[in-house]
Amino acid sequence: MADSLNASGYSLFFSSVRIDPIGLFHYLEEYFKKRKRGIMEKDWKCVYLSGHLYQAEIARDILENNGIKSVILNKKDSVYRTYGDIELYVHENNEQQALELIKDLKN
Repeated sequence: MADSLNASGYSLFFSSVRIDPIGLFHYLEEYFKKRKRGIMEKDWKCVYLSGHLYQAEIARDILENNGIKSVILNKKDSVYRTYGDIELYVHENNEQQALELIKDLKN
């Protein structure tokens, strides 16, 4: 047992396992994409995409002031804030009306 521990007490059990970092990255990326797909119900559509949370909140306020329920999904990376987007979803029954209301924000 003492042979498997280093001075700081961490196990060295996995030190002999070789992990391809790029392969691991791609595996985790696909895993989380599949996992996030299950977050939103099938009948919700993304109507707005932004790199900034405040822009998505403005779009959400416009929609909610017009009686359209919307949900913001933050897909920004927690470490590298430049990666990922903020998505705004509405029920598919309200998709066309929502797109019409926020069309000016996209420009």
